[in-house]
Amino acid sequence: DEPLPRTAKDAEDILDPSLFHSKDPEIDKEIAESKKRAKEALDLGQPLPFTKSEKHSFAEWLQLTSVTKVKQPKETGKEVPDEASSIDLSAEVASEKKKKFDLIDRFIEDNPKIIPQDYEPSKAAIKTTGKIDQDELMTETLAKVYLEQKKYKKAIQAYTILSLKYPEKSSFFATRIKAIKELQKENS
Repeated sequence: DEPLPRTAKDAEDILDPSLFHSKDPEIDKEIAESKKRAKEALDLGQPLPFTKSEKHSFAEWLQLTSVTKVKQPKETGKEVPDEASSIDLSAEVASEKKKKFDLIDRFIEDNPKIIPQDYEPSKAAIKTTGKIDQDELMTETLAKVYLEQKKYKKAIQAYTILSLKYPEKSSFFATRIKAIKELQKENS
């Protein structure tokens, strides 16, 4: 028997997993296939589908879209065009360009100048546009701020507005309101 390795590098060389091979190559294939199936099932490395109704903060969007880019499939089996066909293609491209330039020249001759229309900004009534309902501005964060400032009445009002605004979270908000009322009794 040889003595144990004395340095960490020697120990790492001994424990290198690439040095070990399975006795049964079928097991290696099954392990590789199961890893591949797991990756496919989780859609790892694939871009996330988004809908217009999703709302995220800027940082969340950056995090969600930072997934690796989709690799474009490479085209294989491209045929190398003959010299005659490449000449035909370049002649077609040149004739298409000439048609487009002729069309542009005709347009310039017919309509030499575009006359800008007079623009008069609309005068909106500031009083009507400036009014915003308090219910629209109510957020959980604002309710927490009221609570931290020990404005219990406003915090309770905020949570009641939020429970009406988001009925699916009403039980959560109700427990918050109950806890605030208990705090209010203790501090009174």
